[in-house]
Amino acid sequence: MIGEVFGSRYELVSITTDGPIFTSFQGKEATTGKDVCVRTFRSPFDRELDFVEAVGIAAKKASSVDHPGVERILGLEHDAGRPFLIGQFSPGITLAERIRKLAPFSVPVAVGTAISILEGLDALHSAGIVHGDVSAENIVIGVDGSARVQLAAVWEAYSRSATAGAVVLPSMAPFLAPEVSAGATPSTGSDVYSVGVLLFELLCGRPPYSADSALAMAMKHATTPTPSVKGFNASAPIVLDEIVKKAMNKDPAARYRTASAMMADLRILQDALRFGRTLSWPLKPAEALEAEPVAVAPRMAAARPPQEREGRRRRRDREDDDPLVRYLGYFAAMFVCILAGVLIMWVGMNASKPKYVRVPTLKGTDIAQARVTLRGLHLELHEGLRQQSEQFPENTVLTSDPEAGDRVREGSTITVVVSSGSGSVEVPDLVGMELDNARSALHNLSLNVSEPVDYIDSKAPRDQVVEQDPPAKRKVGRETNIHLKVSNGTAPPDAAGTAPDRTQAPPADADVTNEYTLHIKLTDAKSTVQVRVEIEDANGTRNIYEESHEPDEEFDVDATGYGPTATFRIYYNDQLKKTIHQSAPGARPRGAKQ
Repeated sequence: MIGEVFGSRYELVSITTDGPIFTSFQGKEATTGKDVCVRTFRSPFDRELDFVEAVGIAAKKASSVDHPGVERILGLEHDAGRPFLIGQFSPGITLAERIRKLAPFSVPVAVGTAISILEGLDALHSAGIVHGDVSAENIVIGVDGSARVQLAAVWEAYSRSATAGAVVLPSMAPFLAPEVSAGATPSTGSDVYSVGVLLFELLCGRPPYSADSALAMAMKHATTPTPSVKGFNASAPIVLDEIVKKAMNKDPAARYRTASAMMADLRILQDALRFGRTLSWPLKPAEALEAEPVAVAPRMAAARPPQEREGRRRRRDREDDDPLVRYLGYFAAMFVCILAGVLIMWVGMNASKPKYVRVPTLKGTDIAQARVTLRGLHLELHEGLRQQSEQFPENTVLTSDPEAGDRVREGSTITVVVSSGSGSVEVPDLVGMELDNARSALHNLSLNVSEPVDYIDSKAPRDQVVEQDPPAKRKVGRETNIHLKVSNGTAPPDAAGTAPDRTQAPPADADVTNEYTLHIKLTDAKSTVQVRVEIEDANGTRNIYEESHEPDEEFDVDATGYGPTATFRIYYNDQLKKTIHQSAPGARPRGAKQ
């Protein structure tokens, strides 16, 4: 679609994101030359008119907020019946991609990013709008590090579609507050919960919970205690750990109610980090106004009697003069340092090592949905080979490596084989068509005319097709050559001036049978293939064998043919691979004893 012009004015320049509902493009507005964001609806949502209308209404509602931290949707438009959204273009990368590449972040960067997100949400909340789908995929980080939230309030339209909610759930579940997963309406407090999850990921480089499905993820958010940030990032202050826990409190009443409330605490912490002050929990608003720390004079030690001071000095001198005491002291200090170093290394390695997750079942899933499912488990999808399939439609996952159920670490890449659709096509009926029309009909089906064309004597008009091989309605592989016999117009036409009657009595040879045995070896197969063998003889054309086989496998196919000769065609996955012509001696009448 790149280069296509939507609405006669928006040229698609590049794709930016591909989600379960929308595909987003960077577009160029023709009259002004400004960059815009063009979001097209994925199938089947582009045909759900009620849903599209509801998205437009929600987008218009959010467009009333004019804030640099909130994307503005400029309108819902249509191009030749295709709906699309026009919005501000947000240069940068999604927070999800930034986390995958750079997390964990330092405490100041993580806090600054969270504050920037909350500023946009605060603008929405002040306008009475709940974002409802705060996730790493719906936030863009600009080159200056500022955040912009996208697709605010679109969740309100999901109830107008039979499937939209189920499709977006896997990507929303890792960030949803427990009460929303249980059926409550999203609120400002549930937006704050999502920011708590994001702040945890920024600091720890991983989500607070992992699960194999959206339902299991919802159960984790509802029942599993909020993990401590300090358990994964020892540099995080205790106050920051408490802020995350409060934002992710499972009880909405104990959570920050609005984005501004959480932002206030984070700004107090941000100021303390800037001036090197230590804070205690819970925070007090007055702490934000405190000046830089004042140095405190050291406390004077209480005076001791001269005799006691002299006795302590002599004991220290004796201990210092004893070599054994000194050596033991050195060894003890060295042992403590080594032990501390090993402990720090062990904690660091294990805290930063990604968790194991199980590969979900992807077979039969659309590749876009498979990508969303893996993203929810913090796994990457790599599209490998494309393979023809009669069972699964185009863009459907056929296999995955590693396979479903295997345990892999978060961040691993799952390679999938994807269906390229059916490799076969039904041969059209060409008899009676002009040769040029027959060529066009075959070209439209990715079939070819076998050259040179055979011209034969016929009563039909010149250049009219009178015979074809394979016959009409036969399924063959794409790019198969179709043999045509065309009238040269030399025979006189019949009284009606029409082509000859194509319904003929079976030849006399059809009463003669022959036994054939084909030996097949799959030397040119690279993977499992569906082998189909058809025979063409005096009785017509029919399938005599169809089974799946592995590469280099050898097997025999027995067949009974009628007439003195037979033609065998061997197909791999409905692609014609070989044609064999045979005539068997010792033909016998049909029905004779063997």
